[in-house]
Amino acid sequence: MKKFIAVLLLASLTALAHTQEVKAQQLQGSSANLFVIEVGLSGKACHFIVDTGAAMTMISKEMGRNTIVIRKYSVVDSTGHDSPIDVTHVKLTVGSAKTWVNVFVSDMDAISRASGMKIDGILGQDLLSQFRSVTFNYRAKTITFQQ
Repeated sequence: MKKFIAVLLLASLTALAHTQEVKAQQLQGSSANLFVIEVGLSGKACHFIVDTGAAMTMISKEMGRNTIVIRKYSVVDSTGHDSPIDVTHVKLTVGSAKTWVNVFVSDMDAISRASGMKIDGILGQDLLSQFRSVTFNYRAKTITFQQ
């Protein structure tokens, strides 16, 4: 019985060691349910929207300027025009968790204007799914990432 309790306690402490609570800013207006968190990219603190509905993580053209393009796509925008989009591989830091992920490089100017703050990227499901769980606390304005 003592061994079981010791193992359970050790497992609990290990889980706590891999849990990161990140303070978030909640966007105002029509985007009030979106959180913005600080994410490290190339040693720089950046503002990323956490978007559980986005399949892929994106970074701004400014943040992607000094990265190596690994693939190019052509996508049809809302006006029916073909728009080129690059994919690059970057290291992102969320809390103390560091991970490499392929990201789209996209223009974030319209999102920055609409949100009223400079947005450097969007965290999508490809990155969020690397965590065991992601918990949103809207009252405390925090997101807990568990590895």
